[in-house]
Amino acid sequence: MNIGAHGGKNGFDISEFDKMINQLEKMGIYTAQIAENVLDAGSEPARQAFIRNMPPNSKRDKEHARDNVVVSKTRIAKRTKNRYRLVGALNRKFEYLYYVENGTTKAPAHPFIEKAYRAARDAAVEPMKEAFNREFDKYMEG
Repeated sequence: MNIGAHGGKNGFDISEFDKMINQLEKMGIYTAQIAENVLDAGSEPARQAFIRNMPPNSKRDKEHARDNVVVSKTRIAKRTKNRYRLVGALNRKFEYLYYVENGTTKAPAHPFIEKAYRAARDAAVEPMKEAFNREFDKYMEG
């Protein structure tokens, strides 16, 4: 069971849990539900951290990207089978964020995505670790 990484490049390292995960799998426990619970625990903190690091909204915009940051449904990477969720303004209405990030010929770049990504990842780590430990304890006790 891998969590929060797509293609093995992003997310965070859960290798410290490998022994516990293997133990659960040997017991025949369906780890996909555990992964869902762990991802649930980290989703909202990640979303809030991402919002805090987005550029400020323009007063002329009717809809604001900050108000539309969402967490996707769980996805499974084809090659690695890792489970992950995307966090961001996933609506096509906010394509302009590309130009905020990279700039245009008339407007300078204001990079924010890397900072928002790192903040979201860091905010999710502890709640996810705590959720994993709770799930592990639940199966070990019962």
